This record gives sequence, structure tokens and C-alpha cells, in this order.
Amino acid sequence: MVQRTIIILASIAIFAVSAQRFKIDRHNLPKSNLVTRSEVNGRNFDSLRLPNSSVPTHYNLFLDTNIHRGDFEYSGNIQITITILENTKQIVLHSVENSILQVELYDSNQLKIPLVNFELDVEREFLVVNTLSTLLSGSNYRLAISFAGALRTDNTGFHRLAYQAEDGSTTNIAATQFEPSSARKAFPCFDEPAIRATFDIRITCGLNYKVTSNMPAAGVTIQQNEKKLTQFKRTPRMPTYLVAFTVTDFISQRMVLKEPTTLTMEVLARSAVRNQIDLGLRKGAEAIRALEKHFDQNYTLPKLDQIALMQKPGGAMENWGLVTYDDRYLLVNEETASNYQKEEVIITIVHEFVHQFFGNLVTPKWWTDLFLNEGFATFYEYYVGAEVEPSIRFKELFAVEALQLALSVDSKNTSRPLSFYTETDLDSLFDVITYKKGGSVLRMMNHALGERTFQKGIRRYLASNKDSAVDPNDLFDSLESAAKEDAMLPLSTSVGAIMSNWIYEDGYPLVTVELVPDSNEVVFRQDHFSERELSSHRTWWIPISYRLSTQTARDETETKFWMPQGASQVSVRIDVPEDAYLLVNPHQTGYYRVNYDNELWRRIIQQLNADHEAIPAVSRAQLLDDALKLAKARRIWPETAFEVYKYLANEVDYVPWYAAFASDNLQYINDGLVVEPTAYRSFQFFVEKITHKLFVEMGFNELVNEPHEHQRLRAMVIEWSCRMGSIICRFGANQLMQANMDGVQTLPPYIKHSVYCGGMMEATQEQFQALFQIYQQSSDPAERAMYISALGCNENYEFLSAYMTVTLGTGQEVRLLPNEWLLILQSVYSRTNKGLDAFRAWMQTHLMDIVRVLSPRQEFNDIIADYSARNGYFDNFKPLVDLLKDFADN
Repeated sequence: MVQRTIIILASIAIFAVSAQRFKIDRHNLPKSNLVTRSEVNGRNFDSLRLPNSSVPTHYNLFLDTNIHRGDFEYSGNIQITITILENTKQIVLHSVENSILQVELYDSNQLKIPLVNFELDVEREFLVVNTLSTLLSGSNYRLAISFAGALRTDNTGFHRLAYQAEDGSTTNIAATQFEPSSARKAFPCFDEPAIRATFDIRITCGLNYKVTSNMPAAGVTIQQNEKKLTQFKRTPRMPTYLVAFTVTDFISQRMVLKEPTTLTMEVLARSAVRNQIDLGLRKGAEAIRALEKHFDQNYTLPKLDQIALMQKPGGAMENWGLVTYDDRYLLVNEETASNYQKEEVIITIVHEFVHQFFGNLVTPKWWTDLFLNEGFATFYEYYVGAEVEPSIRFKELFAVEALQLALSVDSKNTSRPLSFYTETDLDSLFDVITYKKGGSVLRMMNHALGERTFQKGIRRYLASNKDSAVDPNDLFDSLESAAKEDAMLPLSTSVGAIMSNWIYEDGYPLVTVELVPDSNEVVFRQDHFSERELSSHRTWWIPISYRLSTQTARDETETKFWMPQGASQVSVRIDVPEDAYLLVNPHQTGYYRVNYDNELWRRIIQQLNADHEAIPAVSRAQLLDDALKLAKARRIWPETAFEVYKYLANEVDYVPWYAAFASDNLQYINDGLVVEPTAYRSFQFFVEKITHKLFVEMGFNELVNEPHEHQRLRAMVIEWSCRMGSIICRFGANQLMQANMDGVQTLPPYIKHSVYCGGMMEATQEQFQALFQIYQQSSDPAERAMYISALGCNENYEFLSAYMTVTLGTGQEVRLLPNEWLLILQSVYSRTNKGLDAFRAWMQTHLMDIVRVLSPRQEFNDIIADYSARNGYFDNFKPLVDLLKDFADN
């Protein structure tokens, strides 16, 4: 499941999980993640996991649907071939909210086995079948269950969706979302990732509908009552969470790939978007072939379909042979779409196709090690994505979009290890740690071992474990084999010893680099980095790479040496001339932060000011991110971070600016200073000065043959420059906004919000009211949200107060969609000092109405908590405020 995290304008801590931490002795290799369970027979279960007394080998599933008639109930039966692993009088499987009509059990001779009864354990989501006689170990049985269900409305299990057809009518369709534990909501099954079986699937639908599933159709039979039955070919052995089927009236476009194997690919979507299918189909074909070549592993199914749904949870789902997407991650109008929309589609397709190998072909034994799915998918979505679309700087974007976000989350005291055992709230494991840290640790090992060695190890991992369930030890063994062959590790350690701390403990190290005066020695120190609490004395095996400015290096990410676990410091002979700078962890391939002594920081800052392009763009982004986090954690003086950020006045590259504008960097400072007018004006002055050159160079209009990422950069710099008070930005944005509202000029969609936000900052009352009317007349939720956000950019107290008052119900004809009141309030108080003041004044003026209408709502309480927290941030910034004021005064 893709989960491409967007950095939002709020405390980064919301990404962390609050579950109990998983403990393990860091000096030992990981233990098995299997848990000991009590006996099944006649006892209560101590675990939510299935007992291991029986396993399925094959499912024969039939479902009868009538969604084409607007009937959301369905019936079905399932025949499960079961092997008994130990003597028992119970068969235990999963079932949630299925109406069980009949249960029968047959032996291998098709003789019926007498049952005592069957019962549902609602708490554990078990269906327990009790037999009269003992089922003997090694014997095989067929469990036949008839059941009925209803299409769900929560986007899990077998659920229904609706869309507006081209003729204006509403069309109902159905689809599945089984990961992590929702197959049991659709039909009774053994719903754990390590349990694999084959599936024969048959589903009925209306004549004008089409059923799709993991495998190609084996045949279609016309039935009575204007229905048809589709039977699919048998699947390979697979876990239940990868089973998928859809019932739609969609059109499709297909292609057949011939080399190295024959593979049919199809994209399905509603007919109104038939002109948006091409990119997804084309890039899908390129992606699967690139992945097959990279992993030296052929995709094993005869087809690989993609289907565009609406409001798909999680963005996309990697079902084997039938990948389901939210339509915005698969469909692209190539004539009107922004570069970022195309980028999102490409990277999502690659992510889901990586799962066809990591997750589908090789599956973790339990959700504990979900990173073996999602970490690999996150890493390779960028690295293979760069091969699929070379015009996009995917490899560089990994550092700022994935790794730096993971570092922010992983430095909180609410973080957790990558490998984390839980049996409840499995959805909480699909988080930044699993995806972004998982991908970052794998990327680090890719560079630490060398890309050739790492690739060799990954190919062995897939080849030796395909069609089975794995844990991290299986990965360690494959990488160890390759590393030994290529002599890529110190003799004193192993891949398992190196990776265990990164996987089984939360957090990461800070490497501090110090020059030894009057010598050619450099001291490297390591300790645990934490922003909010005293660091522990934990240590890691750390691959150290560095770049000396006076030397040329063929591979700047090559590991020069390893800092051993247990060693708090290492002294290394490096001749650093007085006119040279030393850059550690260039291109930020290692999952750690870097600090320098005062002299090394001085040299780096000097280089940034003299010729910042001599330092790679990703390393500049790393310096920006590390400097602010180190200052926040009181590891360096605020003056040092401030001097690093001043170089941005000459920066025009997207990658460093992405890091600078992030919610845990400049946006974090913005949130902290917004409560105090004088300090905030100084902050605005500083940011307006460092963004001035960039704004002048980018402007409002696209240039011929400009880089792919300039669209995103232009949108960011317009909004920030206007917010920070640039008169030329606000005037230009206002003119463009008015021209667009008048229908005189069309704005590219990617820039529209930034232009409208900037244009509204000093808009007239007539402009404010005109945009409010445009918002009210719009029926598109996404477009309405954009207008709400733009209206909140205004800085007029009177306008904003009237705008917020509509959330209370004013007696006027104002139409608000569900939760738009929340977007309105957030758009006002979260942007600028004037907006925050307007929010404060509005609350005082309308206190009684707020108490009556909004205060009972949890969402409003969350706003108040965030508003209050912003006041608490300010005390953290006093030294920085002094620097900003001095800068403004000078």
C-alpha cells in the first residue's frame, strides 16, 4: 500500500505511534517473531493470532453480487482444503460480520465429519468449528461454509463505491481492500500474512458489469436474470490480504508485452476519463520490465492490471495481478496535468509494482516486519523510478522527501523500532517509520555495501525465499553471502550485527566531526540524537563516507570506514588543508545526522557563500536540515544555523529549498514566531530577503525547457514570498487572480492556489466577496478546499472575522460541506501573524456562539490545543529572534 507522506503545516509528532515499544537485546541477533500460544482445545486463546493446528492449502470462493441493481447485499460459499498439523477437535479461522448460514466438514474421501457446533469469537474475530471426533495430524479435510454479507461503506473488506456517470446518473461499483486484516470481512478465511494458499474464484455480476480479479478469466457464463458468472484461473499460493476482485462498468485499455515473457497489462477506469489512461499503462509497462531486470526475477503471473477507483484508502494497494488505485495516483491528462501530478503517478506505480516482488512474491511472517514490504517499496520507488523517468530527480528527492522526514519523526520520544510486534491496531504500523525509515535504512545499506553487492544480495533474497514467508534474518543471510563474496565488510562484524540496531531499536546516531589542531587527524564521535530528551549512550555500526574538497572522488558515497558499535569515537588520518572543507555523509546516504566543530562549520559556510554549487544539492539540503535540528537540540549555536540559512539568498535549486520550506524547518519557525508581531516581522523580512532572487528568477510564468521540478518550486516561492510581505509578489498575484476570476487569463492548476493565496493577502472587499461567491458556487470538494485556503490568506481583520463567522451559522444562505468549517478556521489562524490575531479577536467577540456551536466538537478542541501550543513555541526561539532583529536592523 502506498503511503507517500506529505509534509504538513503542523507538529511533526503526529506521525509517531503510541504503541508499546518492542524490546530486544541489541547485542543479539533478532529472535523469531513467532509467539507462543496456548492450546486450542477447550481453552481460551491468549493471543489474537490463529492457532497453528491447521492451515489452508486451497480456497474455492463463490460470490453472488447484485450491485448492478443497487442491491448491496451478496451471498457466497467457500470451500477450503485444510491440512491438520496437530491433533485437534477445532478448526479456527477468521470471520468478521459475515452471516454464517451453514458449515460442513468433509474428509479426503468426501465423507461428512460430524460437528458439535460452530461459534463466533467476536473479540478475536474467530470462527471456531468444533468437531465430535479428533482430527488427526497430517490428514486433509474440506471445510464448506455458506455465508451472506453486505458491501461495506468504510473502504475496507468488500466495499461499495459510487461515481457520477457522464449522463449525470449515479453508478455503484464494488472493490476490495484487504490489507492488513480485512479479507475476513469479505469471506471466512485464514487471514494472516504468512499463511499462503491457492484460490479459485467465481463471481456473478450484471451483464453490463465486469468482474476482475488477480488472475485472468478462465470463462464467462451467461445466467438467468440478466447476470453472468466469471470464473478465474487458479492463483499462485498467496496470502489472503493480496486477494482482490472488483465489480465495475469500467472501460479498459490494454497492451501485451512479449519480452522476456508474455505479460498482458490493462488499465481500467470509468469511461469519462478514457483519455487519462495512457501514461499509467505506458509507465506501468516500463516499470515492471525495469524491476524484473533489476531483481533478475520474472514477474510470475500472466497479467498485471491496474484499476482507478475513487477515494481509495492509502492511495493504492498492491494486490497480486490487480493493483487498485485512488484515481489521482493512476490517471493523468497529459495535456493539462502538472509535472507533480505526473510524478506522483509514476512513483506510485513503481511503488506498487515493487510490491509484486517484495510482499507478494516474498511475504513477512507477521506485520511486525512490514518494512520488508514497505521499506523496499519506498526505496525502490525512487531508485527504479529514476530509471523509468530520468527527467525527474528521484534519487535526490529521496533524501528530502523520505529520509529527512524519517529523521524528524525518529528523533521524538514517541518513535518506535522498525520491527515492532503488535496484534492490535495493525493500521498504525503503516507509518513514517515503516515506510520512510525502512526505505532509508535499506538505502544506507545499498551504499554502504556498494550497489553491486547489495543488488546481488537482494537477488538472492528473492530467489531463495520466493513463495514463502520471511523475517529479517532471511534478508541478513542473503546480504551477508554477497558481502562476504565481495569483501565489503570488516572481518569483525556481519550484516546481521550491523543491521540489528537500525531495525530493532528506535532512533539513530549523531556523528560529530572534529579537527585535531596541528595534526592530520580527524575525530569522529557518535551518540544517540534526540531533540527533546537527554540522549542515551547507545551506539551503532555506522558507515562513514566523506568528501574532502581538495580531492576528487569517483564515488562520494563509498564507505571509507565503519564506526563500530560500542565505540563512541574513532580517530582517522585525513589531511585537511587549511583552505579545504570536509563534508561527511555526502548526498545524505547514511541514516544519521552530522555535526562539525566550529572550524569545520566555518569552512562549510564560507564555501556556501562563495560557491554553493560546489557542494551537491542534496548535501546543501542536508546542511540546512541538520543545522536547524542541531540548533533546536542545542547541539550548535543558533548563529551557526542562521549563517547556513543566509546562503539561500543565492540558491535556486529545488532540492535545498524543499528542505528549507519544510514544516519542521522554516515552517516550524514560522509557527513559533507567528504569535509575536515584532519577532514575526523580523522573520518575514529575513525570509523575503533570501527568497527575493529565487522569486525574481522563477516569476509567475513558465520558461521554455525549464527543469521538471520548477513547477513545484515556483508554487512554493510564490506563496512564501507573498506571505513574507513581498510587494511585487502580492501585486503580481493579485493581478493574475483577478484576471483569472474575470475569465481573461487561465492559470495552470499547479500554481492556482499559490497565486490566489498571494493575491488575497491584500485583496479589496469586492475581491474577497467575489472569491467567496465563486467558492460557494463550486461543487468540486477539492476546488472548494483550495478557495477556502486562499480566502484564509487575506490579512484584513474585518474580512476574516466575517469569514470565520459563517462557521457558526449566520442565518445567511451559506453552503458548507461537512468539515469545511474546520478548513475555514485552520486557513485563517495557521498562516500569518495577522490571521492569528484575527482568530484571537474573533474568538473573544463570538465566545458564546463558539461555546454553543463549536466547542463540543473534538476538532475544535484540537484547533485550540494547536493554537495554545504555538504560544508555547515562542520561548524556544529567543536567540534566533535576536539574530533576526539584528539582521533586519542592519
